Amino acid sequence: MRFIVLFDLPTVSKKDKKSYVEFRRYLLQNGYDRNRAASR
Repeated sequence: MRFIVLFDLPTVSKKDKKSYVEFRRYLLQNGYDRNRAASR
């Protein structure tokens, strides 16, 4: 089974940036892979 997870978190303040980094690390540590589609 595959899931596609998309997220767009605000990164205006340092606190927002820290939350984004922690969430991204959580996803990567739990088996989610980073894959970017090529722009056309």
